Amino acid sequence: MSTAFLNARSLFRYLQLASVLMLVIACGTTRNKTQEKQSFSDSLSLEVIGIVNLMPGSTSKPYIIVNVNTTDSVFQESFRLKELELKGGMGKWTKTTFDHDYFTEKETNTYENVARDFENNIGSPMDAVVTLETASGKTIVLKKKGVRLESVY
Repeated sequence: MSTAFLNARSLFRYLQLASVLMLVIACGTTRNKTQEKQSFSDSLSLEVIGIVNLMPGSTSKPYIIVNVNTTDSVFQESFRLKELELKGGMGKWTKTTFDHDYFTEKETNTYENVARDFENNIGSPMDAVVTLETASGKTIVLKKKGVRLESVY
């Protein structure tokens, strides 16, 4: 056999091996990116604010505002607020009824709901545990430490 034929054959084998290796690396990279995809609950951020209304003539009890935002452009799934629990140094307060009892729209990126009639006797600061229910029946629990009451005049 000629030397040119052997060199071409070796080059062909080398190119085949390089192609197979590139294919294996490409498949592995694609799989890792798929596994790294953020879950719905990981895309959510929570803000909890307590409000005490000190306006003259107001007789309303304090209330709690729950804000949930997404780092995605819009929510990946519809959900609603199922339970809010606040724990302070002197006790805890739990609420399961809110101003809005419906699922969010998936086309939005912010959710806000209000829990009324907060009993302001559990101590401050408080830690919040928010339980969300998705339209598909999954439960998501978000936590926020250091919730404080803000006074409005």
